[in-house]
Amino acid sequence: RAPEPDPQNESERAPKRLRVLQPAVPESGPNSITEDDPIASTPNQNEDKPEYPFGLNVIADFPYLSDPKIPWGIKWEFGRLASQRPVKVSDALLADLRGTHAGIAPKLRQVVRDHSQKRDGTRSDKPKPWSYAARESAVTAPWEELDREDQAWERGLDEGIGLKREDGWYGGKVQFSVKLDWEEKRRAFKTHLNAPTTGKSTHFGRAFHSRSCITMRITKNALKQPKLKHYLKACHRFFGRDFYVLDAATDKVTLVHANARRPNHDPLTETPEEGSGIQWMLNYLNPMEFNQQQSVSKWRARFQLYFSDTVPGYRVELGRVLEQDDLELPHEGDKCPSEKILTDGCGRISLDALKSIQSNLKLDHRMSAVQLRFFGAKGMALAMLGPPFEPEEPGDIILRPSQIKIHMDDRYVTDEAKLTIDIVRPAKISTPARLSAESIQILSHNGVPTRVFLELQKKCFEEDFSAMVDWPEDKPLVKLALAVAQTQNVVGTRRTRLARGMARARGLTAKSWDEVEEVQEEADPEADQRSSAWWPDDVSGCPSSLAETCLVNLQAGFRPESLPYLRQKLRNLLDDTLSRYVDKFKITVPYALTGTLVPDPIGVLKPDEISISLSEPMEIDGRKVMVLQGPCLILRNPAKQETDVRKVKIVNCPRLHQLKDVIVISVRNTDRSLASRLAGGDYDGDKAQVILEETLVKPFRNAATDTALEVPQCVKDSFKSDNGSVANLLAAKQQSEARFAARLSEILLLPLNVYPGEYSIFHELAVYMHVSFPANFAAKSLFFAAGSKGLGHQEAIRVGHMFTEGLDGSKTGKSVKAEIQRADAQIYRRFGRVTWNRGREHRKKAESSEHQNIAQHPIPRDRHLGPFVMDKLREAGEALHREILQRFDDRTKRDTRWKPAQTDVVRQWARAGRLRLKQKECDTSQKEAIEALRFLIDAMDIDSCEVARDIQPLDHWMQAISRAINQVINRGCGSYAADLSLIYRAIVSIAEKHYALVNGNGFNSLNIVSRQDALRKFSVEFAEAVPLDEILTPLSSAELAMLKASCAYSLSYKRVLATPHFAFSVATRDLCHLKALSGPSQTVSQEFIDGMSLHSGYVDDFE
Repeated sequence: RAPEPDPQNESERAPKRLRVLQPAVPESGPNSITEDDPIASTPNQNEDKPEYPFGLNVIADFPYLSDPKIPWGIKWEFGRLASQRPVKVSDALLADLRGTHAGIAPKLRQVVRDHSQKRDGTRSDKPKPWSYAARESAVTAPWEELDREDQAWERGLDEGIGLKREDGWYGGKVQFSVKLDWEEKRRAFKTHLNAPTTGKSTHFGRAFHSRSCITMRITKNALKQPKLKHYLKACHRFFGRDFYVLDAATDKVTLVHANARRPNHDPLTETPEEGSGIQWMLNYLNPMEFNQQQSVSKWRARFQLYFSDTVPGYRVELGRVLEQDDLELPHEGDKCPSEKILTDGCGRISLDALKSIQSNLKLDHRMSAVQLRFFGAKGMALAMLGPPFEPEEPGDIILRPSQIKIHMDDRYVTDEAKLTIDIVRPAKISTPARLSAESIQILSHNGVPTRVFLELQKKCFEEDFSAMVDWPEDKPLVKLALAVAQTQNVVGTRRTRLARGMARARGLTAKSWDEVEEVQEEADPEADQRSSAWWPDDVSGCPSSLAETCLVNLQAGFRPESLPYLRQKLRNLLDDTLSRYVDKFKITVPYALTGTLVPDPIGVLKPDEISISLSEPMEIDGRKVMVLQGPCLILRNPAKQETDVRKVKIVNCPRLHQLKDVIVISVRNTDRSLASRLAGGDYDGDKAQVILEETLVKPFRNAATDTALEVPQCVKDSFKSDNGSVANLLAAKQQSEARFAARLSEILLLPLNVYPGEYSIFHELAVYMHVSFPANFAAKSLFFAAGSKGLGHQEAIRVGHMFTEGLDGSKTGKSVKAEIQRADAQIYRRFGRVTWNRGREHRKKAESSEHQNIAQHPIPRDRHLGPFVMDKLREAGEALHREILQRFDDRTKRDTRWKPAQTDVVRQWARAGRLRLKQKECDTSQKEAIEALRFLIDAMDIDSCEVARDIQPLDHWMQAISRAINQVINRGCGSYAADLSLIYRAIVSIAEKHYALVNGNGFNSLNIVSRQDALRKFSVEFAEAVPLDEILTPLSSAELAMLKASCAYSLSYKRVLATPHFAFSVATRDLCHLKALSGPSQTVSQEFIDGMSLHSGYVDDFE
């Protein structure tokens, strides 16, 4: 154990604790296998063991696809399509499948159709396949990426692991996934192949090719089946390759190709037992023999290091990997408890390595720390300060024992993939910060008055929404556009879409790829293409998200008061955002930030001191500061205990100013690390909030006791654990290979179907009720304990620890005892959610016929306890919600003077047109044209209706009708009138089909991708309607597109079954163009628009 760091001699002792990381040697546990063990050295005693001891599930395997010239991705996509439309196998079919992914995939669906027609003799009456946008396809389609991987694989230079090419390319970006469902009729599992897509890149995918990993998502029906685990233990065959489960989560498993090897792999390094199943893969990734002291559940959890989304950042030579002891407080026993490790999870990295990572990731800001995966280790790496603050170290990276999760097999310690630093995310500071429901309760419990939260809430709502309910009548709506963009971070969302799997590593999102990417349901068998969630429709220009839709229309010059479509979209956006603020209790704290925790590297901070130095100034009380000072509150979510928020002091420490955009924590606490006080945190990438808001900091008092820090004995006794050591598992292998294999399969599936979140709901209820529960609860009588104190009550502490202990169950192997779970469920489940947390989504479920079992029993609360802070915030939030919506409605109704004026203009135009046509009504040769033009004028229905929408797009259609009238009157030519009539009829036909779809049963319940796909078909049909060669008047394609858009905009909802948003659904780009032409405008291509954002300073100047 290292002594407490001393700022006077820290630099002298540090080099003595450094050592070059050495290859691991096999551990010899009490029952482990060694080379001298006679059992280990004897020939394989299980030569007759079955090849597939748990069976073989043939998911998708077509012998005729064994041709090596057919790429893997084409086999996958063909198998997916052929499962929906059986084909007739022939030499011609196989010839159509040979080639590259990019060459075959775009026409593969048509290939399947062609060969299925030959089998059944029918002709396809489907329209020609529609393709989704080129920009979207370039980002999401996997075919070119798979070709690059295949080419790199053939060269055999390990280019896929990254950092080997000047263009920065690396592999493993393509996601292959399946959905496992249960078919009740067949009483069997059914696996559906999903279309491959680009997405996150993982260490495993880069090392072994994207095709070597498959994600299997499991439906709720399948999760309920008792046979599920038995099914998953089996080998799963895809196109001649055997896959096994290697990692699991609540509702999905990760399958890996058992025989995946890198091109330069030497088979002579493999032992005889590694030739079957996944034994070699286990030894390569996480060898049991070298990690015997770990529990089996922790050993299993380490595989997640290989499947999380990362990007390659820097390659290190083995000799430049150093190891340094953790700083530890005095403790009992050999193993130091995590709360007494003052550097838990944080190592060091050289400045040169950080600069190289910054360059490789194309970051526009300097990093002081980075969260990474490397050489079986995980956590943060903090920049080495260098002289004069620290001596210069002879290495690129320093690992601590607390970071090293996997000891590597010495056969692979020089493996370039293992010596590559994989980046999870850079450390950065974000401001301002928002309080969570949990932190509000702790702040209130520890002395912050309720009125403070109510004032902050009101201020937050006013600042965030005032621009959305009050805009000028005589200026472009620049400020409103900025407010709309900020509601859903439109520009950031666009960048995240483009960055895909690199988004987290580049700091664009805090979420992992699996959290960002929406899981798609099974594709429609007749769908030609699938869109990607929330991508705009490049055919029509119509965005998918509400905020982006509103922003596009505002940028074109439309106004909410004069365009009902925009008004409704904007109101929906406002309503949804307000609901989210109210339900999530989003309260912005102006003087607060969120950042990554790191330990003080030189030990200069005193106990309960922190240091924060910023790369961008933060404005506090009108001053822009780069180094923060003063008392503050620090917390980490999820916060459940009264001790999870702590008042500390930010100090100005010049020796730490180099460490920008991180929260540097003192390592001189004497009882436990400061990070561990914050909801059991550490320094492996945990983020914390720092609050400097005086109204919150000043009244706050730290918890009177540290009782809530320790896990109560009753909680420890509530968990069971079937969690032996890896050494014991290896010892069992000597006794029975079959039992070992069965136990190993059980271990790999431990997290499956485990839902720890229920105790979070129980904790909310326990805190709210402030009560003790007597043994005779069956009598339905509740005893309110005198002196109950919410978060400080023993029941609230107990249930809070039940949640946090269960949260790590997949790592610790612990699970709640059945009798404890039943007892707690009997107490709490009858109430459902706590009253203040019954938001919009909860109410929707409660009202739905599918969720009739949602509990809504009244929740008891002692009247002597007084109002609960969350109840008051819910009440105030809902009142603010109603008030702001009313202000929006009042604003849109206020400016109506334009309606009579433009209505008069349109009616005068219609009267003039009819009069002119009447002059020619005796000309029988033009009778058809005259009737058509009268119909078009009447179809606008302006005689009986006020023109309550922006006239500009309508004017284009009016001018076209006027030109047609002129041709009839002056030239006796009715061709243009016939063209307009043709356009009108075609548009009405599409509008009515669109109306039937969106007003049909179930459309709104579809997921976003299915809705996008359905609507995009109409935009394609609209774009293809009335081809140029079918009209008589010479027009350009742009002129024809404008006419169709204006015609769609002109449709009267009283005469035609058309939705108010039909025109924008199929022609947003053209309608916005028509509107922008009414004033000064400039044409900019979409690629530039997507990267543009309004600067707040410009908005202030403009206003």
